[in-house]
Amino acid sequence: MIKSLRQFFAFILIIALICSAIPGGKANALERSEEPGLLAWYKLDSPFELSGKTVAEDSSSKGQHSISATGTWAEEGGVYDGALSFNGVSDLIQLNVGSTPAGSYLKDAFTEHSASLWFKANDTQKLQVLYERGGNASGMAIQLNANKLEAAVVSGGVRGTVSVDFTDTTSWHHVMISFDNGTFTLYLDGKVAATTTTSFIKVNSALNEAAIGAKFAVYAFGGDDKTGAWFNGMIDNVRLYNRAVAPSIEVTGVSLNKARLTTTVGESVYLAASPQPSFATNRNVTWTSSDESVVTIAVYGSGLAAIEGKKAGSATVTVTTEDGNYTAASVVTVLPLRISMPLDDLVPLGAWYKLDAPFSYNSKQVAADSTGNGHHSVSAIGTWLPDGGVDGGAFSFNGSTSTIQLNTNTMPFLRDEFAAFTAAMWFKPEDLNTRQVLFERGGNGAGLAIQINGGKLEAAVVNNKPEVKRLILSTELTGTDVWHHVAVSFGNSTFKLFLDGQLAKETGTPFDKVSAAANEGALGARFAVDAFEGAATGAYFKGVIDDVRLYNAIAEPIVGAVPAQSVLLDRNAVTLGKGLSQELVATVLPKHATNANVIWTTSDESVATVTPSGGLKAVVLGGAVGTATITVKTVDGEYTASSVVTVEQIPVEGVSLTPADLELVVGTTQVVSPMFTPTNATNQKVSWASDKPSIAAVSDSGVVTALQPGTATITVTTEDGGRTASAVVAVKGIPIGGISLNHPNVTLAVYGMHLLSTAIVPKNASNLNVIWSSSDPSVATVDASGRVNAVGPGIATIIARSEDGGLTASSKVTVNTFALEPIDNMFRVDSGSELGKKATLYDGTIEKYNGYYYAMGTGTLGNVYRAKDMVG
Repeated sequence: MIKSLRQFFAFILIIALICSAIPGGKANALERSEEPGLLAWYKLDSPFELSGKTVAEDSSSKGQHSISATGTWAEEGGVYDGALSFNGVSDLIQLNVGSTPAGSYLKDAFTEHSASLWFKANDTQKLQVLYERGGNASGMAIQLNANKLEAAVVSGGVRGTVSVDFTDTTSWHHVMISFDNGTFTLYLDGKVAATTTTSFIKVNSALNEAAIGAKFAVYAFGGDDKTGAWFNGMIDNVRLYNRAVAPSIEVTGVSLNKARLTTTVGESVYLAASPQPSFATNRNVTWTSSDESVVTIAVYGSGLAAIEGKKAGSATVTVTTEDGNYTAASVVTVLPLRISMPLDDLVPLGAWYKLDAPFSYNSKQVAADSTGNGHHSVSAIGTWLPDGGVDGGAFSFNGSTSTIQLNTNTMPFLRDEFAAFTAAMWFKPEDLNTRQVLFERGGNGAGLAIQINGGKLEAAVVNNKPEVKRLILSTELTGTDVWHHVAVSFGNSTFKLFLDGQLAKETGTPFDKVSAAANEGALGARFAVDAFEGAATGAYFKGVIDDVRLYNAIAEPIVGAVPAQSVLLDRNAVTLGKGLSQELVATVLPKHATNANVIWTTSDESVATVTPSGGLKAVVLGGAVGTATITVKTVDGEYTASSVVTVEQIPVEGVSLTPADLELVVGTTQVVSPMFTPTNATNQKVSWASDKPSIAAVSDSGVVTALQPGTATITVTTEDGGRTASAVVAVKGIPIGGISLNHPNVTLAVYGMHLLSTAIVPKNASNLNVIWSSSDPSVATVDASGRVNAVGPGIATIIARSEDGGLTASSKVTVNTFALEPIDNMFRVDSGSELGKKATLYDGTIEKYNGYYYAMGTGTLGNVYRAKDMVG
């Protein structure tokens, strides 16, 4: 099992670091559906048709379907099934209408209310409303603004707000707000993010509309009376409650940090289970082994387990969640011995193909060379197996077409003369009898190759100067579908073949070097002729290969654990400003030590702290002015290395702004960031100012808000030294997207009048001015307010053109010469001189003339009639 408590604690530390570094992914989870007090539940899985409109369906059985729902439905894109995507410009879900009375849905007073939703934002800087009900005097809202997630509750004009820093645009997150008799709480991802106590215990009723994905008008944060603050991203599973509730997040899946792993008899490897989402309420799991004679499990905490190899073979380790019984599995391969190859500057690597994953190079998927020498393969034809190897991934060969070409006949790599060379790899064959090449370089006159043939593992080396001399080593090979390790070395007039860490065969050679050859090199096949005198392309390998290492030296496999012998740091001394950081990198020697885990400590946490950041790296953060020593210690052998950290007062020499110039649309925001010279200056406090705050305002954190069209200059001033920098902000108005008229066709009698009105989208466009014109003023004229006057018979087109953008809409006006006469039985006049008479009008309008209102319209037989209705 774990050989010491020190190793175990190091493992816990490593797992914690891994878990903290894993980015949030798709978090398939919901709150529990049985919770009481559910007022409405918008799953947003797919559109719902209601009264000829697309709306968001309420799945609570309360019938609170939305009034409208504009956006793009992503039927498989949500946290759970579908979601609704909002474009950040015009998409929203309207939940109620302004004409409904106080006390109706989301217009009632409340002492308790909760709103819960999942969201995935594309932007966190701009002001974007996720949910709002009520108005600026009484209501509740959630929004993103200036890299914060914020919530507000207001009653009688008294407002309470809470917020938390938020910048993620890659993952789904859960937000919930709850008001409980004066206690207002913001939850993020299942945990309390912020809370406050308000001076009121009841939120008054409000007549304002409620919405998801935008503010409909004024809202709990204040704002203007225009629809806006559009959300850009996706929202899923919105739940509204008429009581105060806390989130209870269900588990909907589980994963393991490795789907496959390898260990040796008597040694342990570690698995970490991650229930999804990472903030699920019940994260308890159980572990099982399919064959305890091969591997056993020791559990350390609900999500951590040590897997010990008992005998050579394979077994499946399964983890099962207590909540939901979700499972994940890892196939564990147990090798009889630990076998490693040296990683030492004295034994230089020419190329190292880990084969963990494909590498994109020259527009191809190839095998990456991890040495830094750039000897990436030319091609890689086969199947990549993530976590399918001895260490990480591996490459599967199909036995007919799969191969990895290592060079071309124009590259010097693997075509040069050599006096020492070693090829080593792990392989898992499916066939031991068919001739299959594992590795080859050179040709049939000069080169080296490894192959399986007739139940044997063979190696060949050949040289053609002064004459052709060929040597072949051969040893029995047994065991298909199990991992084997092979290493073949040439040097010092000696040729050796190692199988599974043991020297299987060796011989002296009549030559001390192998001549250069023009032929290509390959893994998993013979590219052309090879050192075994293979005559053409073929001898395709069927199985899996992993961890291929090619040395320009003699290297031999190491059996058993390799102890650590020392540790180094990349910096012996570090100078920092207060609050600034520096990364340190450790190197454990030898580099192929079996246990390379380390522990970081500081001599004085008040001066400098140290936090592991993955692998052999750590971040040092400066605290108070002074000196501290950062020490790294190997778990194996307790070897140490140190770096002296000096935290000092570093003055500001200069400051600049990023971006230096910006362009915003009215109502939007953007963060401007100061950049200090030097970057590790101690006092990085600043103040902000705008020379025209009515055009662009700036907050204490550098958030610029565009208020009206124009140009403003934002200036930052450092507290230390009074250094300044400026950024020019050009604010543009909200452009008009479209214009339409209330009546596309109008029929009038000569001297008749009609009022046309425009509808402009968006409603909050900055310039709503319209220019009116008539195609024929002899027929009809139009004034600046859209009032049409009929002049003479004929047809004219009245055009409304937006001052911003020149967008147009038109109305066809037909003017007739028919006599104007009061007509009985058309409608009933209820006042004035025509009291009691009846008339029926079609396409009618109401016109005002000389203090009277007239019903004007087209009636029977197409005649135009006017009926006077005196009203004052």
